[in-house]
Amino acid sequence: MPENSYPSLNLSLLSSATIPIPPLDEQKRIVAVLDEAFAGLARARAHAEANLADARDFFRSVLRDVFRNGSTKWETDLSPDTIGGLESASSARRSRAITQTGGRGATLRPIPGPYSLAVLKPDDKPRRGWRWTPLTALARLESGHTPSRKHPEYWGGDVPWIGIKDARDHHGGTVHETLEYTNALGIENSSARVLPANTVCLSRTASVGYVTVMGRDMATSQDFVNWVCGDALLPDFLKYLLLAQGDEIRRFASGSVHQTIYFPEVKAFHICHPPVAIQREICRSMERLWEQAEGLIACYEAKIADLDALRQSLLQKAFSGGLT
Repeated sequence: MPENSYPSLNLSLLSSATIPIPPLDEQKRIVAVLDEAFAGLARARAHAEANLADARDFFRSVLRDVFRNGSTKWETDLSPDTIGGLESASSARRSRAITQTGGRGATLRPIPGPYSLAVLKPDDKPRRGWRWTPLTALARLESGHTPSRKHPEYWGGDVPWIGIKDARDHHGGTVHETLEYTNALGIENSSARVLPANTVCLSRTASVGYVTVMGRDMATSQDFVNWVCGDALLPDFLKYLLLAQGDEIRRFASGSVHQTIYFPEVKAFHICHPPVAIQREICRSMERLWEQAEGLIACYEAKIADLDALRQSLLQKAFSGGLT
């Protein structure tokens, strides 16, 4: 086929084509059979879709119940962990440079939230054994950046670079591979920074609310705010806390056209958290629940796909004479 040409139907051939048509009684019978079958498939599909929505909502509802302000779940008599800033972080974390976000300081405008996250410390009394703490006292705050697209030599290498599509594809999970990679030259000639494995990433621009965890050392675009957790905060606990926000995360954003969570608000984030031992139990519980939810989701998605395939198969049989 010549370059830039497209397949087309010859009008004269199309007008001379013949279509076999069965007798009118047979047409009516086929239509009646398809109507009945499609009605049953539609009911089955609606039922499967409702079950799929319930499976997704179940995990979200349990997650929110864990982090809801005023909840009494996961209360503890354990003593809170000593928080000594990020000096308590592991040596691997300490070896990296201090926070580099720049810009304005933390806001003084409080924004409460219903799920253990707020801008500035709220008036909500924490449950027994939990406490409100500035997130920057528990994790090192980091931003991201995009190496210049005008320099192709900055791209293609061994440094995974997380963009919005990566976060969307791995929302709620861990990202090990990315769609794009930068390299040492791109890092050196931009404000991008290589952050350690287990860094928690939150998309903060037009696509607000995607949460993922780095599976290895990576960099991110400026669309993210990132936290390198110290020893008093488990990365997975922070991940689940951020996931619990759902659409409520947008209460911390501003902008009439494109909603963005700006760094003055991020710098003033406070979270309500228990000791690490309880954080670990919560994470294990959420992991088990998510595995169960994923199994149900996969089951109902497969059922919907099978119903759609069956519908298409019935249509093919109807017009090939195979419908009995």
